[in-house]
Amino acid sequence: MTHLLYIPMAHFYNCKDTTDPSFEPDIETPAKARKVNKVYPSVTTVLGIVKDAFLDSIYKPRMMTDLARKNPFLPWQELERMTYVFRKHPATNEDIPSSEFGT
Repeated sequence: MTHLLYIPMAHFYNCKDTTDPSFEPDIETPAKARKVNKVYPSVTTVLGIVKDAFLDSIYKPRMMTDLARKNPFLPWQELERMTYVFRKHPATNEDIPSSEFGT
Protein backbone atom coordinates (compact mmCIF):
# COMPACT_ATOMS: atom_id res chain seq x y z
CA MET A 1 0.00 0.00 0.00
CA THR A 2 1.35 3.42 -0.92
CA HIS A 3 1.03 6.25 1.58
CA LEU A 4 0.76 9.70 0.08
CA LEU A 5 2.38 12.64 1.80
CA TYR A 6 0.51 15.91 1.49
CA ILE A 7 2.75 18.89 0.96
CA PRO A 8 0.93 22.22 0.83
CA MET A 9 1.40 23.81 -2.55
CA ALA A 10 2.76 27.33 -2.72
CA HIS A 11 1.73 29.62 -5.56
CA PHE A 12 3.99 32.37 -6.86
CA TYR A 13 3.29 35.24 -9.23
CA ASN A 14 5.52 37.29 -11.49
CA CYS A 15 4.79 40.95 -10.75
CA LYS A 16 7.03 42.63 -13.33
CA ASP A 17 3.82 44.05 -14.80
CA THR A 18 2.02 45.21 -11.65
CA THR A 19 -1.26 45.67 -13.53
CA ASP A 20 -1.30 42.05 -14.72
CA PRO A 21 0.65 39.61 -12.49
CA SER A 22 1.14 36.18 -14.03
CA PHE A 23 1.15 32.80 -12.33
CA GLU A 24 4.54 31.04 -12.34
CA PRO A 25 3.79 27.27 -12.37
CA ASP A 26 7.48 26.29 -12.36
CA ILE A 27 8.26 28.21 -9.16
CA GLU A 28 7.15 26.09 -6.22
CA THR A 29 9.39 27.21 -3.37
CA PRO A 30 10.57 30.47 -1.80
CA ALA A 31 14.15 29.52 -2.74
CA LYS A 32 13.21 29.36 -6.44
CA ALA A 33 11.23 32.61 -6.17
CA ARG A 34 14.23 34.45 -4.70
CA LYS A 35 16.25 33.58 -7.80
CA VAL A 36 13.78 35.43 -10.05
CA ASN A 37 13.26 39.19 -9.87
CA LYS A 38 9.76 40.45 -8.92
CA VAL A 39 8.25 37.05 -8.08
CA TYR A 40 6.12 36.93 -4.93
CA PRO A 41 3.98 34.35 -3.09
CA SER A 42 0.20 34.47 -3.43
CA VAL A 43 -1.94 35.81 -0.62
CA THR A 44 -3.22 32.30 0.17
CA THR A 45 0.37 31.03 0.33
CA VAL A 46 1.27 33.72 2.85
CA LEU A 47 -1.90 33.21 4.88
CA GLY A 48 -1.28 29.46 4.84
CA ILE A 49 1.35 29.88 7.55
CA VAL A 50 -1.14 31.46 9.96
CA LYS A 51 -2.89 29.01 12.29
CA ASP A 52 -6.66 29.20 12.23
CA ALA A 53 -8.47 27.92 15.34
CA PHE A 54 -11.68 27.16 13.43
CA LEU A 55 -9.90 25.18 10.70
CA ASP A 56 -7.71 23.25 13.12
CA SER A 57 -10.22 22.59 15.89
CA ILE A 58 -13.57 22.28 14.13
CA TYR A 59 -13.42 22.05 10.32
CA LYS A 60 -10.53 19.60 9.91
CA PRO A 61 -11.67 17.04 12.54
CA ARG A 62 -15.24 17.18 11.22
CA MET A 63 -14.13 16.73 7.60
CA MET A 64 -11.75 13.90 8.46
CA THR A 65 -14.52 12.12 10.36
CA ASP A 66 -16.94 12.50 7.45
CA LEU A 67 -14.32 11.34 4.95
CA ALA A 68 -13.35 8.35 7.14
CA ARG A 69 -16.99 7.22 7.26
CA LYS A 70 -17.23 7.44 3.46
CA ASN A 71 -13.76 5.91 2.88
CA PRO A 72 -13.14 3.49 5.78
CA PHE A 73 -10.11 1.81 4.19
CA LEU A 74 -8.05 4.91 3.41
CA PRO A 75 -5.11 5.78 5.67
CA TRP A 76 -5.53 8.89 7.83
CA GLN A 77 -2.83 10.70 5.83
CA GLU A 78 -4.89 10.42 2.67
CA LEU A 79 -8.01 11.57 4.51
CA GLU A 80 -6.09 14.58 5.81
CA ARG A 81 -4.95 15.41 2.27
CA MET A 82 -8.51 15.13 0.99
CA THR A 83 -9.72 17.54 3.69
CA TYR A 84 -8.25 20.55 1.90
CA VAL A 85 -7.46 19.36 -1.58
CA PHE A 86 -10.93 18.72 -3.02
CA ARG A 87 -13.97 20.96 -3.32
CA LYS A 88 -17.44 20.47 -4.77
CA HIS A 89 -17.84 22.11 -8.19
CA PRO A 90 -20.67 24.66 -7.81
CA ALA A 91 -22.36 23.68 -11.07
CA THR A 92 -21.82 19.91 -11.27
CA ASN A 93 -21.33 19.05 -7.57
CA GLU A 94 -18.41 16.74 -8.49
CA ASP A 95 -15.21 16.66 -6.45
CA ILE A 96 -12.48 18.72 -8.09
CA PRO A 97 -9.01 19.75 -6.91
CA SER A 98 -8.87 23.13 -5.20
CA SER A 99 -6.22 24.19 -7.70
CA GLU A 100 -8.86 24.03 -10.46
CA PHE A 101 -11.44 25.98 -8.53
CA GLY A 102 -9.37 28.17 -6.21
CA THR A 103 -8.93 28.10 -2.48
